[in-house]
Amino acid sequence: AWCLTCQVNESGVLSDAEVLKAMEHHDVIVLKADWTNGDPEITKALKSHQRSGVPLYLVYSPHRPRDPVILPEILTKSAVLEALEQASQP
Repeated sequence: AWCLTCQVNESGVLSDAEVLKAMEHHDVIVLKADWTNGDPEITKALKSHQRSGVPLYLVYSPHRPRDPVILPEILTKSAVLEALEQASQP
């Protein structure tokens, strides 16, 4: 609730009908980590992707499970759709 950028991304991009349809088409599983209390596992994940804070959006591919697409902190619909398409390619 404290991350304004996260809230804007969720309401403006991640809840967009076209983005939701693309997620469904690509069988995306959405996982959300709450860093409100500074969870050490989330901190470790942030550091592993050279980030010091949230938001951090990763799109994992079954073809490259150790090499996620890292999205920008401020999302755009086109960036998310492109990342989903990229992750679906072998």
